[in-house]
Parts: sequence; C-alpha cells; structure tokens
Amino acid sequence: MDGPSAKEPGTQPAQDGSAKGEPAQPSAIPSVDDVPQQHGITDELARLFLKNFLPADSQAVLKSYRYRPIASLGEGYTTVRKVLEVTYRDESSGKEDVLVMVVKVPSGNFVGVVREMGLYEREVIMYCQVIEHFRHILSQRGKQALLPFPRYVYGRMTVAGEVRDGRDQPLEDQTQTEMLVIELLQDFQVIDKKVGMGLEHLKLLMPALARFHSVGLVLRQRHSERADRLRQYETDADGTTHPVEVRFVDLQMCQFGDLAYDLVYCLISSSRRETRRDHLRQMLTWYEEAFRSQLLELGEDPEQVAPWLSVDWLIARYSNGLAQYISFALNVVQLLFSSDEDRNDLLGGTNMGDFVKAMQRLRERWQEGKCAPALQERLLGIVEDMKEFGHM
Repeated sequence: MDGPSAKEPGTQPAQDGSAKGEPAQPSAIPSVDDVPQQHGITDELARLFLKNFLPADSQAVLKSYRYRPIASLGEGYTTVRKVLEVTYRDESSGKEDVLVMVVKVPSGNFVGVVREMGLYEREVIMYCQVIEHFRHILSQRGKQALLPFPRYVYGRMTVAGEVRDGRDQPLEDQTQTEMLVIELLQDFQVIDKKVGMGLEHLKLLMPALARFHSVGLVLRQRHSERADRLRQYETDADGTTHPVEVRFVDLQMCQFGDLAYDLVYCLISSSRRETRRDHLRQMLTWYEEAFRSQLLELGEDPEQVAPWLSVDWLIARYSNGLAQYISFALNVVQLLFSSDEDRNDLLGGTNMGDFVKAMQRLRERWQEGKCAPALQERLLGIVEDMKEFGHM
C-alpha cells in the first residue's frame, strides 16, 4: 500500500535519514490544528506508535505521518479527535504500509472540569492497564481475546500535576498534555443515537456490555490489584446492511459500580421507548446469557461468582436504576438530543456550575414545549418508562 508523500498536506517527513522526504511546502500545510506536531506528535512518538501496535519482531522504518480527514468520529464534547496515518516500510519485505489510528487530545470549555474529575486519566488507565489485563486473563485460559474495544496504541495522563505514560511512569517532557491513541476501527460506523438502535444492534450491544461487566467482576474479585458505540456492517446481496460487531470506544466514565448504571444509560440513550417496552426481557436475556457464558470462559462458576444473576433480577435492577440514576440519564439525553443552539448553551460555560444552570434553562424550555422534537420524544419516552415501573 503506497503511503502519502511528504508533500501532502499535513504530512511530516521522517527525520532520521532512513527514509528522507522533502519538507512539506508552506502552502501545502493547512491550519496548525491539522498538523500532528500541534499535538506533540514527533518522529520519536510516531515510531513508538509503530512499536506498540506492530508485532514484536516487526522491522518497521518510519517514512512519514499526517492527519487525514474523515467524515465522522462521533461527537467529542471533551476531546479533539484526529485520524493519524503513519506510513512505514517493512525492512523484511521492502514493502510500504500504513497504520491508521485515532488521536484524542483534550479540547473544549470543560477541559478543566474533566481533568479535575480525572476522566482523561481514567480512560488511559482503562485502555492501557485494565483492558490489557482483561486480554491477559483470557489468553491464560487459551481463549481468543475478543473484547469489544479497539486496540490501545499509546496514552499519557496527568496525575497529581505530573504527566505520566499509560503505565504510570513519569515522562521526561512534562510540558505535554493528555493524549490517547487507539486503532481506527475499519468498516465500523458511529452509532446515530438520534435514530436509535433496533433489535439487530441491541442483540450485539447487550452481550458485549455483559462480557465487559463479567470480566470486570472477575477482575475485581480475583485480581483486585488491577482493579457513542460503533457498529460494523455486513451487506446482503440486495444491499441490506446488518450489524455484526460492536465496540465501546469512549471509556472516560468507567468505574467499578452498579451494572444497572450502564444498563439504564445504554438503553435510555440508544433505544426508543417502544423497543424497551416490547423487548426489555428479551434484551436482558441476551445480557444474562452472555454474562454467564463469559464467566465460564474465564473458568469461573457463575453460581459462585454471580449467584444473583437472572433475568428477573436484572429487570429489578433496571427498575431500581431508573429511579436511582434518572437525573444522570436525563442529563445525557438532553445533551445528546438537544438542538445545536441548546447544546452550545450547555457547553458554553467553563465550569460545572455553568453547566447546571444551562441544564435548568433547557428543562424550562422543555416544559414550555420549546425543545427540539427529538429531545421531546426521548424525554417523554423516559417518563413512560418511569410510569411503567411505578416511579411516577
């Protein structure tokens, strides 16, 4: 696969002499925000990306790297997301290839709040330490680690004012900011929450969520020292598309806690009211079966590790979760489904107090019938959920 030349917009030629390229012409470089160096990506770091992602015996020589335009990576309220192409030559075969990754760096008015809450740090730890330990647990059992996450490439975080790598080691250059680099999922599409997931998608989402939860449970019990989803499509001969895999990408909010929190969040934000009304038991059955199956793959007895696990118990937890986490669910739904004007108001502040006030203004607009139709529909669906389970 031919890599981009050094003259292409935003391409940074390697400087080690092994694969020299002409410096990019000034007129070929767009805004500084489209240049990897703007975010602290250097030749040395690009080589580290290759080393971390490619097999250990790979003989890759860096050629060039650049940001590449892409239609959509989802809405990043607290990060800028860029697609980075790193072109390299395989010395063993003499062929060139391209590694494509997603780079996430802090952005927006809420950076200070998100940093204070430790969310950038949490996401790096999830990808670099927790998920990699998930893979290790499965590989020890001789199982292929088919976890619903993209592969981790690189991360750095700020902990107590100190910049560290994903393994908690201090970086020599303390001027850098947080960064997460993961693989770009090929042939996946960002889920459009405004459309909502149908049963085909939910049949993938619920088992994937269950596997995540079950491995997390085992991690917590047996390995305490470690303690916008995308979808891929398969196309029929007539052009009909069907989802075949799902991946979780944004992990800033991960924590050990009540699984009902995720169930409420996923179903309220990703499915329509009629789907939840007609198929909740079926969806939770998919979840329960996958949870139990994953425990068995990990060599655990479900009756010992999760004796409480049943569809009826999950329905009860979902009902309790609706009452307990409804404020959070409402905030998420209002952020996702509000108009551009209302969303700009929500994200226009610089601290959590501004956000709370903007959320109150939005709720007043909803009560007056002035919100976007999509938001009205979703909020009314939540009201119906609350009524169904006797919370209103």
